Amino acid sequence: PNAKIEFRPNTEDDPHMRKPDISKAKELLGWQPTVSLREGLPRMVTDFRLRLFGDTKSNADKSGAAAV
Repeated sequence: PNAKIEFRPNTEDDPHMRKPDISKAKELLGWQPTVSLREGLPRMVTDFRLRLFGDTKSNADKSGAAAV
């Protein structure tokens, strides 16, 4: 609640839409995602919340972040 939000212009090389190319991971490691975005995003929010705040109970449902 005390964080100050600053809006700054993007750098020239900052992509507007990020979509990593995982073709090398697939080719060299045989790896590909096994979790869908719909399932993985709420899991990531919960994990980050736990890592950053030590919060054992996720508030993602309250914020709507888990309703992806």
